[in-house]
Amino acid sequence: MRDAWIEIVSKDKLKTAPGLVGDPLHVVPADVAFTTKGRCLVYGPWKTGVLASLVLLAMTIATSLFAGFSGTDLFLPSVGRRPGLEGSQWYTVVWIHNPTSSVANVTIRFLERDRPNPSPLFVDDVIPAGHTKRYDNILTNVFHLEKWGALQITATTGVLVMCRMYNQPPGGDERDTQGQAYNGIPATFAIGTGQSTQILGVYQTDPKSDSQFRYNFGFVETTGNPVNVRVLARDEYGTIVATKDYPPVGPYEPRYYPIEDLVPGVNATNLRLEAQVTGGSGRIIAVGSGVANRSNDATTFEMAFRDELLGGSSTGLTSVFHDGTLVGDGTTFAPLGIVNGGVTKDKLSAGGGSYGQVLGTDGSNLEWQYPTGGGFSLPFSGSTSEGLTALRVEQTMTTGDAVAIYGQIRSTAGVGVWGATIATGGTTFGVTGSAASPDGVGVAGMNSSLYGDSAGVFGVASSPSGTGVLGYCDAKTGKSLGVGAGVDSSDGTAVLGAAYSTYGTSVGVYGYTKSTSGYAGYFEGSARVTGYLYKSGGGFQIDHPLDPANKYLNHSFVESADMKNVYDGVVVLDEDGQATVDLPGWFEALNRDFRYQLTCVGAFAPIFVAKEVSGNSFAIAGGNPGLKVSWQITGIRKDSWANSHRLPVEQEKSEKEKGQYLYPAGFGEPESKGIGWGRIPSLPRRPQELLKHVATQN
Repeated sequence: MRDAWIEIVSKDKLKTAPGLVGDPLHVVPADVAFTTKGRCLVYGPWKTGVLASLVLLAMTIATSLFAGFSGTDLFLPSVGRRPGLEGSQWYTVVWIHNPTSSVANVTIRFLERDRPNPSPLFVDDVIPAGHTKRYDNILTNVFHLEKWGALQITATTGVLVMCRMYNQPPGGDERDTQGQAYNGIPATFAIGTGQSTQILGVYQTDPKSDSQFRYNFGFVETTGNPVNVRVLARDEYGTIVATKDYPPVGPYEPRYYPIEDLVPGVNATNLRLEAQVTGGSGRIIAVGSGVANRSNDATTFEMAFRDELLGGSSTGLTSVFHDGTLVGDGTTFAPLGIVNGGVTKDKLSAGGGSYGQVLGTDGSNLEWQYPTGGGFSLPFSGSTSEGLTALRVEQTMTTGDAVAIYGQIRSTAGVGVWGATIATGGTTFGVTGSAASPDGVGVAGMNSSLYGDSAGVFGVASSPSGTGVLGYCDAKTGKSLGVGAGVDSSDGTAVLGAAYSTYGTSVGVYGYTKSTSGYAGYFEGSARVTGYLYKSGGGFQIDHPLDPANKYLNHSFVESADMKNVYDGVVVLDEDGQATVDLPGWFEALNRDFRYQLTCVGAFAPIFVAKEVSGNSFAIAGGNPGLKVSWQITGIRKDSWANSHRLPVEQEKSEKEKGQYLYPAGFGEPESKGIGWGRIPSLPRRPQELLKHVATQN
């Protein structure tokens, strides 16, 4: 260790006494004197063998970042190298690009957070014309600090500055990081007394630890003068939900706050901040930051910049030179416009023209011509036998809620748009709609009435084999839907099927599948049936208790020719070898025609039913004291619904169903002999062919 003077010319060149290589003391207090040529003499202790550190600090990356705004006095409002919340570790990398043809002498100043910085630490660098320099982990590698703050970058020519603050997980490298970018903002963009700016993106719910995001905001003073700041929080409708006047901000002082400092107990997903400068001669740049609570991925929300900054002038263009067909000079006070009569037929590609003519085409050339049919007036009626399309209208807007054709009716029995086909053969369409967007809808119907039996879409078919509304999806894979329905109401019904005929074997909802492993109906949740439930077989199916991942366990239902209920239990005989079995209070009201079964458990005894059911109980006798008896009793339902709907054990098929089978294959009959065969709707054509036909009409 020896003391020596070192002259720092730049990061790329160091001068020391012969044989000495020093520590990277390029970070120097602001009061160290520099020569008129920008050089600096530093006296201090120096060690040998650390030249590599200086060389690494001087390396640059030859890529250009053309983002943000260039300037000679720029601020990065938030930088840091510190542990963050939720185990995050934050680093900062900075890029400075010189887009000019001159060398840029650059000074980078570190402004420590939550304190004035009248004489901040700084480094000097030189960036050649067209070059870009990258400063990795700038707080540690350049300033040897682990602090939060901001950076001020000044230069002798306009430069472009950008930084990335990122979180690197333990044991990871840069490809494992999540981060956010900050553009260098010119000091001239800062706001002063009487001005305000907006910051969007506030999302933080209560409790903060369970929120999807956490949010912070801050500001940095840019002139070296004190300033007073007020921040307001507004909801999505502009209503003020919180206001706070912050302590005076000192010269070049950065501040950063969690959103709950402004809005205690914040529980919102869309707030907007308004930063106001209420006094002082200083100016501020404000910024917001939203961080995902689990990944620690962050998003920067820059403040809104004043329109005059982005336009370059608050008065618009100075003037626009033009010929006599235009008026005005393009300024705010004399906007540019077309003179009256400035658009004439001479400005178009067709000469001539007479009164009553319209500009048209003969198929190849533009010409003036008289409209056929006397023009287009209402009510209008016309016909043509030429071409595929009688009337074609195109709306060329690519954004917004544009409409090509709009129909509106005021009549209480009218129709806004009507389409009809009168051909008695072929695959025709009264109205066809198509959409190419993955989120689009071919035909949409909406009824905005808030009462009555309104309908968004209504379909009617008069053919005996017709379909009122037909939906089909021709995808061969995926969980596609032919017809989808949904409802938001807590008392709503997503799909309603109703058969209004008062006789015959009509069906409200019919489900059909050709797959032997498929389901004609699938209900995920409870199902209620208020009438008879007829089935050819049934049971329960659950994940196998011993191998739930790979097997099912199936059990069949217990069937009976009667509406029979089964009850069982176990009773222990008393000291007299007897027992009374108490049944539910509704037992005799529900059941009749009782049948009993008794089984001794552990020993034999001549047990018997000593008293049949009476008062919702029956008695057992004939056993030994303490003997366990398993009992079972059955009854036939006698409630009012059962008495009115006794199940006929043997039943004649209807005349329409005779000769047909529930299970035709079991009797060697074809599928067409199935009773349900005639209920399958027949589509007008194969759906694929139908869809192709629709496509050719567009």
